[in-house]
Amino acid sequence: AAVDATLAIMSLSVKFPVTHGACLKGNFFLISGGGGKAKTGIPNRVQLCEHRGSLVSERSHLDFEYRVQGLVLHPSRDRCFCIVGT
Repeated sequence: AAVDATLAIMSLSVKFPVTHGACLKGNFFLISGGGGKAKTGIPNRVQLCEHRGSLVSERSHLDFEYRVQGLVLHPSRDRCFCIVGT
């Protein structure tokens, strides 16, 4: 059977290298990453984003002293756990 798939191209400029992502419920998703704020000044961050069509915007973020090592999405997709460490 043929699969009808539409690819949405979205763009968001961030001030840190993105290493993880997780799609939440609705139009929300998380991105995380960082560069070692103490050494480089680049934040270690988890950022909540919302997309509406091709428009993407930041809704909130959390900065950490240590690098974000991973995101674990709960099966309900209404919460995500962030793994932070050295």
